[in-house]
Amino acid sequence: MARIGLTRTPVRLATHTGQPAPSYRRLWDATIAGKFPAEFIGNRWTVDENDLDIIAAAMGMTMPKPRQAPVQARPVAAT
Repeated sequence: MARIGLTRTPVRLATHTGQPAPSYRRLWDATIAGKFPAEFIGNRWTVDENDLDIIAAAMGMTMPKPRQAPVQARPVAAT
């Protein structure tokens, strides 16, 4: 359970989702509104790194679809 500061969260979300980072102000407003889990520790807001999916959803970001391995043709047995 690694905690990251709210100031670093926009870039982490962008990396995590592959989408543009939300503004810090928008993220801060959502934090104050209780849209996702966050803790105020040592005079700063922090979030759990494991909650990035929850935070991304709260910010209206969609997760990238998992890449599927290309389908390979199977050899057909000669008849």
